[in-house]
Amino acid sequence: PQCGVQMQTDCTSWDRIAHLCPEECPYAAQHPTLTCVFECTIASQCSAVNAALAYPDNLTHTCQSCDITGCRQCSSSDR
Repeated sequence: PQCGVQMQTDCTSWDRIAHLCPEECPYAAQHPTLTCVFECTIASQCSAVNAALAYPDNLTHTCQSCDITGCRQCSSSDR
């Protein structure tokens, strides 16, 4: 996969898909409306790809939603 290019998958695990992304854009962000479509991006651009998945999870290298609604900033134990 290339950075910023939408790719279709076979709907396998998002963790597996994230490992396909190149080092320069290592986060997989799921398309906001199309199932099984993702884009490789950098952490700061997760929300630009999908506003609902603005949190870049450093453990899985996927863009995720924040577990708590209304948080100003999400965090995890890896930070």
